Amino acid sequence: MPTLFQGIQGFAGASGVGILCLVGLFFIVSVFATNLPYLVTLLVSSSNWAGIATVPVLVVAYVVGLLAIALVDRGNQLTASALNALIEGPIALRYGQLEQRPRS
Repeated sequence: MPTLFQGIQGFAGASGVGILCLVGLFFIVSVFATNLPYLVTLLVSSSNWAGIATVPVLVVAYVVGLLAIALVDRGNQLTASALNALIEGPIALRYGQLEQRPRS
């Protein structure tokens, strides 16, 4: 069972990735819609914007981040041969030597 801190880390990581994806999307769209940065500046300067839009934007960023992480993790699975190469490789042998050495 994950602790509260681990849960917050997972949420913050997915939200951070989602925010980066949304910022990239904003920059791509703002090339074509030249009035978009002005509109966003107008909305952000409004006093009601922070109270109304913060939670929905964070939820969308979290979902986009989860999807982006899942998309990347799907292609990076270790095969059995790659796992055996890690277990029997020179890095594992050097780690074993370091573990057997007496500590001072």
